[in-house]
Amino acid sequence: MKIPVTILSGFLGSGKTSLLNRILAAHPNGRIAVLENEFGEIAVDTELISAIREDIIELTNGCVCCTVRGDLSGAFETLGERIEGGDHFDRVLIETTGLADPGPVAQVFLIEGAAKERFRLDAVVTVVDARQMLDGINDRGESKAQIALADVLVVNKTDLASTKEVEGLERWLETMNPGAKRLRALHADVPMKEIIDIEAFDMTRAAEASGEVEAGFEHDDAIGSVGLRLSGDLDRDRFTSWIAGVLSRSGPRLLRVKGILAFAGDDKRCIFDAVQMLNDLREGREWKNDPRESKIVFIGHDLDREDLKSGFEECVLL
Repeated sequence: MKIPVTILSGFLGSGKTSLLNRILAAHPNGRIAVLENEFGEIAVDTELISAIREDIIELTNGCVCCTVRGDLSGAFETLGERIEGGDHFDRVLIETTGLADPGPVAQVFLIEGAAKERFRLDAVVTVVDARQMLDGINDRGESKAQIALADVLVVNKTDLASTKEVEGLERWLETMNPGAKRLRALHADVPMKEIIDIEAFDMTRAAEASGEVEAGFEHDDAIGSVGLRLSGDLDRDRFTSWIAGVLSRSGPRLLRVKGILAFAGDDKRCIFDAVQMLNDLREGREWKNDPRESKIVFIGHDLDREDLKSGFEECVLL
């Protein structure tokens, strides 16, 4: 069994460290490795982790999505070596700097190496500061990317905004990332079962639990999403060729793709994940008596819904 990893994302001051502390407090006897990323020459956040443990690895003096990304891969190599030596970990938590785009971090689990071989990305959890977002303080590219790539959105500090304001913010978050689970919180206090061991990154539970995948968006520079579903089996070769073309043409404009696919001749679901141009296709659960239906969600800038829809439909086995 691969060890689950949770990425804690969110803009500066949103409450990521508070959420990290709550996770550690909820698992007092758990063997949890914490990868702590700070942007600056002096590490401070580690001192803010209340449950001080020996398995805290600092990734300092750079952003984990760019300058210290190699350090992140190296950290997983180190953890992998410790596991080979008989050590044990129940899970890994990655707290990114508030300026980090979680996309490149998630990509680490789609390339060869210890991160892919021994670990699995369970979920990207993004903490949203309700008051700052409403005031436009963190309305910038990094924050929007963190929201768009999230599997779970924790709307934090809701006591600093009115109910009407929070509801309006949630509607905006829905347009940004309709597939993400949304949780309201005070002081980053959320049920652990909603963010830990939820297998959200591979969309297995999230998509199957959702009765609706379709999502609209405006054709402008804002981040939006397109959700598609098809009955009937897909031709694997057609899909592979088509999605490779989509990823190549869209490049960095396409932040995330996730789907559950029914390929002809396969008794099991196929799980597709892509973060920008890196992608992974792997087996999921058996279909058994469940309806064989393919679902796929695209999140990115200026997506062409009709083009994606027609291309996906051409993958159906005739």
